[in-house]
Amino acid sequence: MSSVKWRCRRVLVVPALVGAAVAAWVWSDAFDRLAAAARAVSIHAGLTVNEVWVEGHSRTDRSALIRVLAVPVGEPSLFVDLHVVLAKVRELGWVADAQARIRLPGRLQVSLQERTPAALWQTGGMLYAIESSGHVIEPVAFRDFPDLLLVVGDGANAKLEDLAQLFAAQPRVAEHVDAAIRVSGRRWTLRTDTGLIVHLPEADPAATLAKLEGHVGGLAALGPSIEAVDLRVPGRIVVRKRAAPEAPRLRDGV
Repeated sequence: MSSVKWRCRRVLVVPALVGAAVAAWVWSDAFDRLAAAARAVSIHAGLTVNEVWVEGHSRTDRSALIRVLAVPVGEPSLFVDLHVVLAKVRELGWVADAQARIRLPGRLQVSLQERTPAALWQTGGMLYAIESSGHVIEPVAFRDFPDLLLVVGDGANAKLEDLAQLFAAQPRVAEHVDAAIRVSGRRWTLRTDTGLIVHLPEADPAATLAKLEGHVGGLAALGPSIEAVDLRVPGRIVVRKRAAPEAPRLRDGV
């Protein structure tokens, strides 16, 4: 008896599934035809994207923006997928975030929030703008950011926050440093605006600089005759003087 009932259920269920599939196909086809008709009406009525306005653009590459934002131009305004547009815009290096909206009849309006560079990072023969978090923005030219601190070496970008803490503890040092080199991934060597080289220890460099301040009055007190200061050995300050310039050689008879 139960086997007869099961066969009856199969006879009833299978046609129902087929009917549902046919209905779904008919509805999908009708929706596609309706969408196509709506697109055609929008185009005929002139409701297409014919201009793009961008706000907040300062450092983002213009050609990259044009390449990304040219895609929806000519598309029906009501059918532009803003999520896709924003995803492409946010892939650009300088863009931290972006918003977009359609202003009828045919304007795509995009607002950018760009990243703020905190330093320049030199590694592998390339120069990059980086944020305070160490996030790499994109390659840049030094002439475009001459006032930013230069950090050099593998992984130096990832330690930028540590360097910022060091400078916060020793602001008088920070005033004179124009480059910081990451050595062996463990410590910093600083270069000042006078060309002075300062080798810092791996452990507690802020305290070591404070001792230098107490003993000699800080980096600014060191005269132009000093080429380098080595603070890597605990309890010692090793100073190297610049080599004396050679006397000019005169030709015989002069």
